[in-house]
Amino acid sequence: MDKMKFGLSIANLVALVSFAFYVGAWRSEVNSHINDAAIHMDMTTKMELFVPRSELKVTLESMANDLQDIKVIIYSEYGKN
Repeated sequence: MDKMKFGLSIANLVALVSFAFYVGAWRSEVNSHINDAAIHMDMTTKMELFVPRSELKVTLESMANDLQDIKVIIYSEYGKN
């Protein structure tokens, strides 16, 4: 063992090189998965698929009511001029 001055045995070198190849192959697979548009949907499609229409309707109605309330407050404060 004294002959190995670098502290890296053949087994460690083989393990390191095989690990590097494994990580490279894994990364390539991940990149191809990320770029596959058939797997990943855009946000509009996700909302149409996963958010119930009744929930969207209630949310939009609530926002419309809030805007109407804001208009009433603004006109009552500043509309008197």
